[in-house]
Amino acid sequence: MALAIPTLAAIRYGYGLRPGQKPVADADALLAQLKAGAAQKPRFPREGIVGRKEAATRIVSLRAAEAKAAKEGKPNDAIRQQTQKEAQQIYRQDAMARLSQAVQSPYGFYERLASFWTDHFSVSAQKSLPMRMLVPLYEAQAIRPNMTGPFRQLLQAAILNSAMLIYLDQDQSVGPDSPAGRRNGRGLNENLGRELLELHTLGAGSGYTQSDVRNAALVLTGLSVDNRSLEVAFRPRFAQEGPLEVLGHSYDDDEGSGQDHLLMLDDLAANPLTATHICRKLVSHFIADDPPQDVVDAMTGAWQKSNGNLTEVYRAMLTHPRAWSDPGQKVKQPFDLLFPACAPSICRMRALPPCCRTWMTRTTRSARSARPCRWPVSAFRRRRRGEGQGAQMP
Repeated sequence: MALAIPTLAAIRYGYGLRPGQKPVADADALLAQLKAGAAQKPRFPREGIVGRKEAATRIVSLRAAEAKAAKEGKPNDAIRQQTQKEAQQIYRQDAMARLSQAVQSPYGFYERLASFWTDHFSVSAQKSLPMRMLVPLYEAQAIRPNMTGPFRQLLQAAILNSAMLIYLDQDQSVGPDSPAGRRNGRGLNENLGRELLELHTLGAGSGYTQSDVRNAALVLTGLSVDNRSLEVAFRPRFAQEGPLEVLGHSYDDDEGSGQDHLLMLDDLAANPLTATHICRKLVSHFIADDPPQDVVDAMTGAWQKSNGNLTEVYRAMLTHPRAWSDPGQKVKQPFDLLFPACAPSICRMRALPPCCRTWMTRTTRSARSARPCRWPVSAFRRRRRGEGQGAQMP
């Protein structure tokens, strides 16, 4: 069944039709949402980026002081419980604000892209108490401002963020032959190196080896997070000396500046396999679970011509004839499927249909539980290997 372009655009590239919304007529109208969406201040973190950093460092400092007092035999359960409750409440408010952002924003394509990239570079608030305050900040600070420019810029912003480093235990990774490694026997953690190659850039089965994974993790050693400020820090004593080879590129930090990780990220961003992996994921997210190869080829061609400019990649997708044909090829996940039903109610809990009310109740249970739910955009999304259920949509 053929659908009118405004209807197809709202369903395939946004969060559905809603009363009073200006219809999207073509690809240019969707692309115009990128600039408008970027200019719109997100509803989260609720206190803004600077305010969130201040709140996070204050809570972490209180926890550190309490932990020190507990080691000295003077525990303060009241402080521990207070900071736990405050972090949970902050996360709950941010989760609701993130849901409201998706429902109320007139820039559905921009919001869908934010969901895509936040899921692609996923982190989890379940990791630790600081992560409940950092995950919303991560999307607002690292993902949204960088998802329309060069991919290398987005890659650096996402990987070199304290939320990513804490989530994948990079702050615990030490080069075995580094001064710190030789002194205390702490070892290498390969989590970030593996995710970087398998999920964030090249993709699983793209030909990299375990040696590439290990050496990528070694190149990343030295990257850490300051325990008090929660800012990214580089600690030379933890860094493994080169030369280290990843996918045929050698990194030896000739100048001793600790910049090899930036060179490696740039090389991975420029790898043609990265372009293919990202473009296939974008087509699968928006158009069809089995991505048409001609659409992927058009997008990878735009990637190479523009040196990875993501706006040009989106343009190649949206201007391809397959972008506006063959409805029914895409299985939408619950987050994308349920939100059009939430839009008319403007996120008022009592006005929501039962399915949305149950979902949102589970999402915001963090204020009453020691274990918060995941950030809304990935709470019920299919896992990376493709398992999960959804509903077939245009």
